[in-house]
Amino acid sequence: MEDIMRMFGSEVKQSYSVARARIDKRLGFLRKVYGILSVQLLFTFAVATVFKWSSLITYIVQTNHWLVFAGIIGSLGLCVALQAYKNEYPTNYMLLSAFTAVEACLVGTVVTYYKVESILDAFLLTMIVTICLTAYTFQSRMDFDRFGAGIFSLLGILVSFMFMQLFFPTPGMDRLLSVGIAVLYCMYIIYDTGLIMERLTPEEYIVAPTILYLDMVALFLRLLKLRGEREKRND
Repeated sequence: MEDIMRMFGSEVKQSYSVARARIDKRLGFLRKVYGILSVQLLFTFAVATVFKWSSLITYIVQTNHWLVFAGIIGSLGLCVALQAYKNEYPTNYMLLSAFTAVEACLVGTVVTYYKVESILDAFLLTMIVTICLTAYTFQSRMDFDRFGAGIFSLLGILVSFMFMQLFFPTPGMDRLLSVGIAVLYCMYIIYDTGLIMERLTPEEYIVAPTILYLDMVALFLRLLKLRGEREKRND
């Protein structure tokens, strides 16, 4: 997700980063970030629940695939808008709310294809993994800029396997890819959390939850695919 960090223009001097700010500003930043992130996750969970339990909505999203493409385009457009207005209140909050709503609908569309037990399993596992990785990152003294090299290497390996799977598909390879991608997203959570502390200023509290939210959504969807059991469709 470093490209997202760059897109938001996080080129700051280290002396102004969150990690080097006064303790009161650092704690204020973390409270805002995790407060916003909690609202995003609760809203996404609520929307996904409505999508899953409403047979009408399930039918609409499963028979109109163009809605997914429209949502992806809308999400990208809102990311660009957030970059432009990240420090302008209340525009930044309105854009973040719209972005979260679009992402929640995309997640809601995906969960309509899976059983409730699988969805809850993936959700709880995502929360546990994210909390553990975030706690590790906050207390670690690791240089997370160097951590990016490992992510890039793993990404290259996964892309190579994807091409192999494209031409020589096997169920075992597909599962191996899912595990590898899940590990990649876990590494991204560690990496992005470190970058947020080192590269963002305390005033950029809108950017941080957006990055973490995207990481968590990506991990949830990958775990859902890896561990989830699909609903049987009655065509």
